[in-house]
Amino acid sequence: LDQWVYVGDSTNDQVMFENFTHSVGVANIKRFENELKHLPKYIASRERGAGFSEVASALLSLQI
Repeated sequence: LDQWVYVGDSTNDQVMFENFTHSVGVANIKRFENELKHLPKYIASRERGAGFSEVASALLSLQI
């Protein structure tokens, strides 16, 4: 699991946030912080699809 990144945006993603080494919540996850026992390791600055695009762009910029 340490080779994968999980991106989520809701309370139903918390199991994945807990189990993936690299977990990301897009910005709208902040609305649910009080309901989550397991938060993502990182929260993108943008919401929804734009947040996913932010994560994808960051990962692609790391390619050699």
